[in-house]
Amino acid sequence: VEEGGKLTELYEVKTDSSRTNIYTAIGQLMVHSYEQDCQKYLVIPTSDERPNIFNGVCNSLNIKIIKFEIFNEIVTILDN
Repeated sequence: VEEGGKLTELYEVKTDSSRTNIYTAIGQLMVHSYEQDCQKYLVIPTSDERPNIFNGVCNSLNIKIIKFEIFNEIVTILDN
């Protein structure tokens, strides 16, 4: 999300929370936000289990996690 020519929010959405996808998402968020003061979001499905360490890593890197689920082609964003 860009406001007034400045990046304010950056989202990386993954269809599953496999270890590889999480590593990739964190890297993409860090590269694309380099020298930007923006909020970073990792968007992943709730149905997948991810190792607890990623919560701490994302927190330390100022990456917020947003969870979603899809049921009958309807996407629901869940409160964290």
